[in-house]
This record gives sequence, structure tokens and C-alpha cells, in this order.
Amino acid sequence: RVRKILEWAVLIVAICRLIGVRWTPVVTNDSLGYLKRASSPLSTGFVAEGYRQLAYPVWLWCIDQISNLFGIDRLFAIVLCQRLLLLVALVLAWRVLRLWAAPALWFVTSTNIVFWTNFVLNESILLSLGILVAVAVIAGATSQVPLRSVPVSRHPERWLVAAIVVVMFATALKLQYVLLGLPVVALFFVLAQHRQVNVRRVLAVGVGVGVLLSIMVVGQVVENSREYDEATPLAEQQYAHWWGAYYSVFTLTPFDRVPESALEFRKDFNYYPQLRRIEPDPHKRKKIVEERIDRLFRAAGTTRRAQQGLSFFGGLAGGRHADLANLRNRVGAGQDPVAQNWLGSASGAAAVLEQVNDSHETVDWSPPSVVTATQWPLRDSKWVYSLLAVGALAGCMYGLTLRGRERWIGPASVLATVGVAALLSTGYIDIQRYLLPYVLSNLFTASWIFGRSMGTDGDQLRPSGATPHG
Repeated sequence: RVRKILEWAVLIVAICRLIGVRWTPVVTNDSLGYLKRASSPLSTGFVAEGYRQLAYPVWLWCIDQISNLFGIDRLFAIVLCQRLLLLVALVLAWRVLRLWAAPALWFVTSTNIVFWTNFVLNESILLSLGILVAVAVIAGATSQVPLRSVPVSRHPERWLVAAIVVVMFATALKLQYVLLGLPVVALFFVLAQHRQVNVRRVLAVGVGVGVLLSIMVVGQVVENSREYDEATPLAEQQYAHWWGAYYSVFTLTPFDRVPESALEFRKDFNYYPQLRRIEPDPHKRKKIVEERIDRLFRAAGTTRRAQQGLSFFGGLAGGRHADLANLRNRVGAGQDPVAQNWLGSASGAAAVLEQVNDSHETVDWSPPSVVTATQWPLRDSKWVYSLLAVGALAGCMYGLTLRGRERWIGPASVLATVGVAALLSTGYIDIQRYLLPYVLSNLFTASWIFGRSMGTDGDQLRPSGATPHG
């Protein structure tokens, strides 16, 4: 009975902490583009600007239909839906882990994490999708060996299919999140070997998802070939490379350690957008930017390989750079969250609302103090973020000590994180919001592994090849 009370207390506190973070839409420069495209998502094809994929504008279009149906202003409806998606993810995490989820829930409901749902950016839902993938994998795995004092998760095949669908959505948002599927593959082999799934049926779902994603990728390749003369699903990557190189020198390096010879580049934060306006040939732009990156690194006394190495290890620690932290701080200091973009800076919040919200004032709701009070313990999680990111990786690797085929799920989650860190490091990027879905997925997976290591409700794992009733 005491355990039940504690379990429900964990859930109630987590929900209060989730609600206790200010509900206000934050509109950035990227948000303006997404909101404009959402009015007719297919008008720009599969990809816009060479790298902005279709799924988030479609998500916003769906929210527009809901807001019109219920008479809610568009911007607040986005915040509401993104916060509710996170709520669903956390409730399901509690459902499959109960008390074992308490530390992870406490971290995920900190202000730093929850506030992401206020941004009109695809990362605002990707963090929830990262949790949902981990939850579906855990639920499928605990149907085989239940955690101690946790209800058995039934229907493992449904959880596996759900995980596949969530990975598909995440990949449609950004291709790099296809790596979230590695633990799902591990779960498939676990359940297939225990004969807990219809292999043909699951493979049919996987093939269907693969076909849909292939259509999207081919569409992006065709459009980028036509518009940028690059036969790749993501073009204009030199923009991200310049951005990563600039931040690695001027943001992640202490100011007093930046050589004086590099300071001439400090004014060039918007170098690539300016270059885009004066040089129409994408191949020439790429060559110019790559040469400028080399000059920047030489002036800063570093090399591409050194910065890629720092970015890779920074990525394993969850990312060194919180690129929107200053914007979040400005909103917290009283600046208008709707005006955090070039249009708001030039013409004020009213111009932004006119363009993206039919001139309607949007809701900016701060919960009552009795609810926000739950936020004070670990309200600011940035001090433990990197520690938890590394600890979650270690916890996932600890899964190798488990008995049974489930031991490969944790390492698969680690491999996904290593893969995305390596991918991003090629552009000198280790931004926290890009890595957060992997960190959260690892955190809940590690919580499950820790619970498994403390014992299960079964005496031991079933023999290899045994049926659930055999």
C-alpha cells in the first residue's frame, strides 16, 4: 500500500511540475518559416531551403485545424499540443516503470526541459518522441521479464509497432533521428526469438514505414538536385558547418582564450545568409564557406579534426552548447516571447501576430504559485545535464550485465547516441536541443536497466526459444 501511494505521488508531482512551467509561445526566426509553410505544407514540396523537412509544418497544419475547431488562438494551441504530447510520454513512462522512473521524471519536468515545448520548433516535439521510443521499447521488453512490483506490459507486438511508427515520425522531422530506431531493432530480435510477435506482420509494418520514408527521401533528393544541384536529401549543409565552426570558436571557447587574429571573424555570425544573397551558385558558396572555415580555424589556432573531436565528445555528454538559452533568458526577464525574431525586432510583436496569428493576441499563462512551487527543487537542470547524459550512457552499457537477450537494448541505445554525435561532429555541432531526444531516451532506458538489475517478478529468464506460456 505504501508503495502504491509513493507511485501515485511520483506521477502527481511530475504532472504538477509539468504544468508549473509558464505556458507561452516563443516565436524564433525559424518559427516564422515553419508557421508560414504550415498554411500549405505541400506547397514547397518535401523540403524547403534544402534541409527543412515536411513533417513539422504538417504537425502545425493539424494543430491549425484543431485550433479553428475549438476557437483557440493558433500559437497557444501549438504550445498546448506540444505540452500534452510530453504529458502523454511521461505518463506512459510512469506506467511502465513506476517508482523506477522517479529520477528521470524529476529531471524531465525541470523548467529547462519543459520550456522547450513553448518553442515553435521541431525539437519541441522531438524530445517527447525520444521518450516515447524508449517507453515503447521498455514496455515490449518488460512483457518478457516484468520489473519487480510493476504491472506486466501486455501486447508486446503493439508496443513494437508503436515504436516503429514513432521513429518514422521522428525521422520525418529530421533524418538524423532514424538512429532512434536501433533499440527498436534490438527489441524486435528479442521478441522474435521469444516468439512473442508475428514476425511477418511486424516486418510488413517495417517495410511499409521504410517505403514511406524512402518516398520522402527520394522526393528531397529530387528537389535538391533541381534547386541546388545536389543529389542529396539535405542540401546547403555548409550553412550548418559555418554555424558550428563559428560557435566552436566564439561561444564554446572562453573569450580571453580566443586569439586576437581570430577576432576579425567575430562579426561574421550571419556570413552565410549574406553570402547566399550575393552568390547564387551553391557550389561556389560551398567552396567559399569551406575556405573561410579553414581560415577561421587557422586564425584561432585549431584544426577541423580537433574541433570535430571536441564536438563528438561534447555530443556524448549531451552537447556543450545551449544555443537558445539566451533567448529563453530574455523571455524570462520580461521580453515579449512572440517578438524573439527578426520581424519582432524590426516591427514589434504586433507585426508578428498579424503575420502568424491573424492579429489575435496569444495566451501567456503563468500557473498559480501552489503549482509552480513544485518546480523549485531542480528547477534549473543545466548543472546536472551533462552528468546525467554521461551517466545514462553508462547505465545503458550496464545493460550488458543483464541475463537474457534484453541486454542488447541498452548498448543499442548507446550506439544510436554515438552515431548521432559522430554525424553532428562532422559539422562541428554538439547543440543540446539536437541531442536531447537521445539523452532522454537513454535516461529512461537506463532507469529500466537499473530496475532490472535489482530483480524481477520472475525467478529467472525463460529458456531460449520458449513461448510466453512455455
